[in-house]
Formats: sequence, C-alpha cells, structure tokens
Amino acid sequence: PDVPVDPGHTDDDPEDKNGHLSVVKETTSEKPEGGYKLGYTVSYKITVKNDGNLTLTDITVTDERTKLEESIASLEPGESKEFTTSATVTEADILSGHIINDATATGTTPDPDQPDVPVTPGHTDDEPEDLDTTLTVNKKITNAPADGEAYQLGETIKYTITVTNDGNATYYNVAVEDKDTGFTTTIASLAVGATETFTTSHVVNEDDILAGSYTNTVTAKGDPIDDPKDPENPKTPEGEDTTTTGDEDDPDGPNPPVVDPKPHITIDKVRTTEVPDGGFALGATVEYTITVTNDGNLTITDITVTDERTGLSEQIASLEPNATKEFTTSTTVTEADILSGHIINDATAKGTSPDPDKPDVPVDPGHTDDDPEDK
Repeated sequence: PDVPVDPGHTDDDPEDKNGHLSVVKETTSEKPEGGYKLGYTVSYKITVKNDGNLTLTDITVTDERTKLEESIASLEPGESKEFTTSATVTEADILSGHIINDATATGTTPDPDQPDVPVTPGHTDDEPEDLDTTLTVNKKITNAPADGEAYQLGETIKYTITVTNDGNATYYNVAVEDKDTGFTTTIASLAVGATETFTTSHVVNEDDILAGSYTNTVTAKGDPIDDPKDPENPKTPEGEDTTTTGDEDDPDGPNPPVVDPKPHITIDKVRTTEVPDGGFALGATVEYTITVTNDGNLTITDITVTDERTGLSEQIASLEPNATKEFTTSTTVTEADILSGHIINDATAKGTSPDPDKPDVPVDPGHTDDDPEDK
C-alpha cells in the first residue's frame, strides 16, 4: 500500500555572510551667519543601520565628544535606530577652524568566523565663527575734585582700569600700560569673558592746566594667536581707552575739568625795625623784609622785584607755584614823612607766565604805612 518515492533536491548558493553596521551622523542645528559661536550648542542626529545580512546583537553606540553611549539589543538586516545628541562649541574648535564630531558603534554577529561587526563610523565637520581677538579696556575716574568743580594743581586724579576679554579665545601675557601715569602690569592669562581690574593715579601739573584738560590713555596687548583662516598672519589681542578730564561729561563718574590757568604773585612787606616811642625820628633807618610768593598755579619766570623808595631791584629767574623768595631793604625817614604823618613804602614785581593768553602776571604789591615822630 505504501508507494516508494525518490525525493527532489536542490543546493543553491546564497550571498556571502555580511555582518555590517553603518553610522550616519547629521548636524540638525541651523548654521548661524558667520558660523557657530563659542558656547553655542550644536545638535546632531545619529542613525545606526544594519546594512548587512545578519542580525546583529549587543550593539553599543558611542559619541565620545558628546558623551553619548546607547545600547541596542538587536538589529535585523535593513533595520535602523536613531539617537539625538549635542555638543558645545569650544575654544579649541575656534582655534582649529573645525567643529569635529564622530560617532561609532560595536556589536556582535552570529558568524563564528567574524563575531565582531565591521562599522562605518559617522562624521561631521562644521564651521565655527572666526577667531575674534577683542580686548576691551575701560578707564574711569573714581574721585571727584576736592572743591567739587575742578582738579587743582597738585591734586591727584584716581583711575580704575578694567581689561575684559570680549573675544572668543584665551589671551596670554596681556601687557597693560598707562604711559601717562607710569602704570604697567602683565596678565598671565585672561579667559574668555574674564575681567582684571587695576588702579592708577595722576597728579595734576602745569601742563594739564595750560592745556585746559588732562588726557590719559591706557592700552592692553596680548600674545599673537594663530588664525586658522590666515595662518601666516597671527592676530594680536589689543585694546585702548582714553579718559579726558574737561572735555565732556562721564556718565560713569566725575569728569570735571582741571582748573583754569592762574598766574599770580603776592608781595608781603613787613617792617622789621621796632617803632620807637613817639614814632620814627627824622633820619632814622627803617628796615623791611619783602616776601615774594607765587600763589598762582603756573611757574613764573623773569621776575623783577622793585621797591622804588628803598632803591631795591632784585631778579628771580623762576618761581614755582607756592614757592617764596625773601629780600631785605631799608629806608630813611624824611621831612616829607614827618610833614605827611606817614612813612609809606611799596614794593611790587613783574614777571612772565607760560600762559600765552596771560603772559603778564597780576601782582598784589606789598605796602607799609608807619608813623614818624610828630612835627
């Protein structure tokens, strides 16, 4: 009852075993004009695809830069899996001119002859913004003048100097200099966004007063930084700020002018001979001390001091502000003194100021009026 059968048989060749993973990485953030800026977050999509013909298991996907590490239990041929991740633009990216990001994967194949999965990694190379070597230097007056109106000769003007890294790379060996005040210092390193603050001062001098204002400039300059887009011409971080007293108002602090030029001499004449009882007699000698004081704010030169009655005529080559010079002289009591009831004696001076608008020096003369004896 059972029929004997000769079975049919075929033995065809399939494609070769091919366990393989492809990792595709794409930048999903829109590129801003000028490139991705320092600190900007760049987003990515990672697609892991089994483009072989074997089911793959125990797949680990990694992106070292973004710290991504994901696991896939298994992935059949033709199947894919997507992940998202992100990275922040760093100084190193700016300095290299590239935002490099790579993703890869590992996995296991069922092929005992090739258990490790060959992988084509994912790669992106985006463009950061250009290197920016901007140093901002700000100088501000921190004290008002003593009289609230203008800085006087010899008064100290105090300043705060602020140096800020407004660029996108760390600066090194930043030399800060204020030649006017003699201030110099070096900042070893200044990170992006960092600020260093210093103080300095200037004492108002005659040149400031003659100029009608005082201009003070501070500069900062760092080591050159290699520019990835122009490697033959490194960029030097530089900044400069000028503070002027007297030109315009400073919204951040006092900025009044220096005092106006004031050339002036005062002569003080003092009798040094004691008055005898009954007054000075006819023919008596009366002695005086004449003190010449520069009570202005400019050095006076070519000063001639005269006392016409005593015949005094003295020269002073120059007299600085607040400086004094003394002379002695004398006179003899005359009949005219006795008849008038006064021994009048005046001393005056004449000099030259450095102010081209006021070359002649105003003078307060010295005066004495003593009593002679009665007629």
